[in-house]
Amino acid sequence: GHLLAARFDLLAVGADDVLTIIDWKTGRPPAGDQLREGWQTVVYQYVLTVAGAPYLGGAMPAPDAIQMIYWYAEYPASPAIFPYGADQHREAERRLAATITQIAALSPAEFDPCEEEATCHFCAFQSYCKRVPDRIDLDDDEYPDTEEWDWSDVPEYEY
Repeated sequence: GHLLAARFDLLAVGADDVLTIIDWKTGRPPAGDQLREGWQTVVYQYVLTVAGAPYLGGAMPAPDAIQMIYWYAEYPASPAIFPYGADQHREAERRLAATITQIAALSPAEFDPCEEEATCHFCAFQSYCKRVPDRIDLDDDEYPDTEEWDWSDVPEYEY
């Protein structure tokens, strides 16, 4: 009952039907398992597994036929490569279900802005509450060329 979407920088389909998600990054790669366990990696690989059939002529991709590569402009010879598999897919499904259940159980009041305004500078949702005025709001009418999501050409899959 909830929509989960991913928008890849690049999706490459190999001759062996291996699907590779490539994401360009700037800055330094994070230490440890932050990339591997981060939501971007989890969601991208999960979504591609459950909705990647159009890229393989209608056949659902196997989790072990998916990988994600983070390519850092400052470190072009050192990409971070994360293969996927059945174990990761089960864990992603568990994490996503638990998080969606947790969010769906929240009351509207629990979505109020946080108490610490300093936290807003790092919040992905700051454009919604508009607590940080010096940030550009890309949804603002002042920026009419902002790309809008068009879901009309996205096939829907149930599993």
